[in-house]
Amino acid sequence: MANNDVLNAVACIDEFLRGIDAANCADEASMLVVARIQRLYEHPCLHRELPTDRKKALLNAYRVSTTVARSIPGDVTSALARAYRAELGEDIASHEDALDDLTKAMQAIPPLCTDAKVHMGRAWSLLASPTLSMDIPLKVGESLPDTVYTLLQGTIWSILMASGASPELDGRGPVSLKLPWFLCRKFLFAHRIAEKDGVVAYRSIRNSFRLYAGRLFTRHEIVGANRATFTRVCAPPTVEIHSDGLANIAVTAKGLYGWGSNDEDVLGLASAVVATPSRIPFHRCPEVDRYERSLPPWGKDRLVLGMHLSFCQSFIHTPVGIVVAGTFQDCFSDGVHAGFTGFLPVLLPPGFVPDTMMVSYGMLLVLRQPAVHRRTQRLWPARH
Repeated sequence: MANNDVLNAVACIDEFLRGIDAANCADEASMLVVARIQRLYEHPCLHRELPTDRKKALLNAYRVSTTVARSIPGDVTSALARAYRAELGEDIASHEDALDDLTKAMQAIPPLCTDAKVHMGRAWSLLASPTLSMDIPLKVGESLPDTVYTLLQGTIWSILMASGASPELDGRGPVSLKLPWFLCRKFLFAHRIAEKDGVVAYRSIRNSFRLYAGRLFTRHEIVGANRATFTRVCAPPTVEIHSDGLANIAVTAKGLYGWGSNDEDVLGLASAVVATPSRIPFHRCPEVDRYERSLPPWGKDRLVLGMHLSFCQSFIHTPVGIVVAGTFQDCFSDGVHAGFTGFLPVLLPPGFVPDTMMVSYGMLLVLRQPAVHRRTQRLWPARH
């Protein structure tokens, strides 16, 4: 018998007992029948609250357990979810169904006081945009949505930097330029990782660089003007940045690129001022040029082991030697003549390839460790 039929039968019996009276019973047998019906009606099992829907009852118990059973040892919620699956042959209600029930429950709330309305408004705003930007749960076969916050964090950081967002979240600069990082959790996470793993370089009072995930941004502030925003340096994926505040050399996956002031020929390029990043060649350095050509198309950054860049000289340490450009070039190399621009190899003893290069005040110091460290033997008798 269905639950509704049981409830209807109970209601009919209740109405029958209310209308019957002992005086209306003709004989003793009728009175015994009425007494037996009354005892059955008073049985507690007959008057218990019968759920009209097993699914609804299990769902209600499951949802209550998500909050009430948190402090109870054991996983009550999972046990109820398994009971739901065993009884109905399906998983517990999806997120969308639970969200609909929550929305209906919130709509049924009567008018509240002013303070409560503020918190209710916050709850409605969270329901209106529940999409996650991080830790997005995926089912088997699903993929991330095609949105900006599912891009790689290096790409997100580059997009926001190119849009004018300021990476300096401290007290410096206008607040409006910092707000884009707080649009979602993923944006702020990308900023924090870039600050931790990226490169923050200040080469002068008004010149600074930000480098992360191969993207290089620079800012040049003008005295008396508002704080400038960072702009993208148009160069291949960058590994290192070297600058003296006026001249700049970027070590990229496609080779070395230079730009800025080149009055002293420190960039090894023909122009006195290089407005945009330009490829630095090594035509007069055959060993270096040959080694660079042997590297993979996107692995040219392996050419550089070290670099020193100052306002008048630049030295580049490579696996096949050291090259120099700038003033006093003739002190380190041959082949310098009037009007010459570019890098030249530093003269070193034949077969000598240094492991370490140090430059200070125009002096170059190179070191090389022996290929094999031999243990020295004592050539005189030990003292007793």
